[in-house]
Amino acid sequence: MRHLRRIGIVIVLAAIPVIAGLLALRPAGIAGAAETKGGMFKPVAPLEDLMSGIEDHFKALEKESGNTKSKTLKKDALVLAELFNVAKFHQSQKDYVDWATQARDALLKMPAAATKGDTAALKASVEALGKNCKACHDKYKKE
Repeated sequence: MRHLRRIGIVIVLAAIPVIAGLLALRPAGIAGAAETKGGMFKPVAPLEDLMSGIEDHFKALEKESGNTKSKTLKKDALVLAELFNVAKFHQSQKDYVDWATQARDALLKMPAAATKGDTAALKASVEALGKNCKACHDKYKKE
């Protein structure tokens, strides 16, 4: 099951540049689109689906955070970081974008901490990420 989830994420991540390229060919001013370095980007998955995937990966990452020898921790952290990059395009409120950016930044620290064998730094990143997610969910999550 976990393997299928990862295949799905890889497919989504592979499709993002293609979709972004196609959107760049469309006229500016598309509702919900954001200007990026490569042109216009508009998310294709509803935010609720994206967050559900983020939650699944976060639970797996939480379990792995005490194991610096994990073969999937680095990859999961990077996939989650990329998902938060995408999440930033779903809302325009500054605090939402800031929380998504902070989540991405916390995740980007994890591969280096794992390489160094720094379990405390891994756990601190997961803790910071959890607090960050809670703050955002308290304000924006629909029940």
